[in-house]
Amino acid sequence: TCVVLQVFAGSTHNDEMCNMYMMMYSWHPYITMCAGWGVGQLDVGATTPGQFPYPSVATLDPLPFWRPPQMSAATGEITSITIAADGSLWGLYRGGRTWNTDTFNLDNTLKDNTPITNPVLVRMDPDTGNVLGSYGHGMFYLPHMLTVDKDNNIWVVDVGRHDVVKVDATGKALKTIGASKPGNAIGYFCKPTQVTVLRDGSFIVADGYCNNRIVKFDKDGLHVKTAEVPNGMVIHSVLADECSNRLWVVSRENGVVMQF
Repeated sequence: TCVVLQVFAGSTHNDEMCNMYMMMYSWHPYITMCAGWGVGQLDVGATTPGQFPYPSVATLDPLPFWRPPQMSAATGEITSITIAADGSLWGLYRGGRTWNTDTFNLDNTLKDNTPITNPVLVRMDPDTGNVLGSYGHGMFYLPHMLTVDKDNNIWVVDVGRHDVVKVDATGKALKTIGASKPGNAIGYFCKPTQVTVLRDGSFIVADGYCNNRIVKFDKDGLHVKTAEVPNGMVIHSVLADECSNRLWVVSRENGVVMQF
């Protein structure tokens, strides 16, 4: 990250926060996940990661010097990163906006309620770091995490606008879930943190900093179910393992990962 100064742990944007995130390994490749026991993995090719171990020969990386975009006043700090089904690398930036003790009002609304004018979604070559496209200018307020589904759609959770926004790989907005203001009724979020997308198109939102719950929607964005997380205290991450029919939820302030 080209940081040359000493960094301290703390709660401001100048510090390294003690956050909790989850990474999940599956014996299926990311794009496949699980088709259901007894159905067979019809869309797993013979050379996909899900078929390892596979005869191979170790070779040197032909592009060992990865050069991601350097942080600038335009891009701001990066807050989330993921690999898409097509192999491209996506980064979510904050466009110069920071989150500190003075960012939100007491009612959880943003004090600076204007959209970020710079693009915050950056698509990169995974081997070189070269920028393949930049999107999302004028759409987001304080982006938090991104998820890419099996169809290469990008899902951005924005704690500033209290919404989940789905865009395609060109940055075109496809769907917005939320009321664009904080709340705890059906159809509202309060500083949501992450979304996980299932193979049937339904999705689950971690909600989040205020509401301490997870909310499931069908593929059309209609509410299915809300589950309160006992003693949640900042539901910071959610991941689904469809092969085992389990949901993993992080409570950041409690420092625990819960299974549903």
